[in-house]
Amino acid sequence: MRVTTQAEVGTEPRIPLSRERVLRAAVKVADDSGIESLTMRRLAEELGAEAMSLYYHVAKKEDVLNGIAEVVAGEINDVVDRIDAPAGGPIGKRPCVGGSCRPARSCCAIRGHLASSRPAPP
Repeated sequence: MRVTTQAEVGTEPRIPLSRERVLRAAVKVADDSGIESLTMRRLAEELGAEAMSLYYHVAKKEDVLNGIAEVVAGEINDVVDRIDAPAGGPIGKRPCVGGSCRPARSCCAIRGHLASSRPAPP
């Protein structure tokens, strides 16, 4: 059995987990493989962590799905806010940004899936 007392040469320091990092990784997994492939175990693999360590940052998978909805909605809102509304157009209505904020496969698919499966905010 080999015991090390110092960090081995060439190893990078581990980036601590945070709720934001967990949710960003969850969005990446959903983008890469589809929302159906998102499991706590798969998410932990993406982060180089153990699945149980995720529960310090997110209570359960439903918390991850709600968090993904928040992250994606925030990204969409950021893009929409940068779009100039057409002169004389209705206030509050902006053109569709279809695919400009995220890969086309994920943005609409994730938004549609989450909108139909998430409870309405209070």
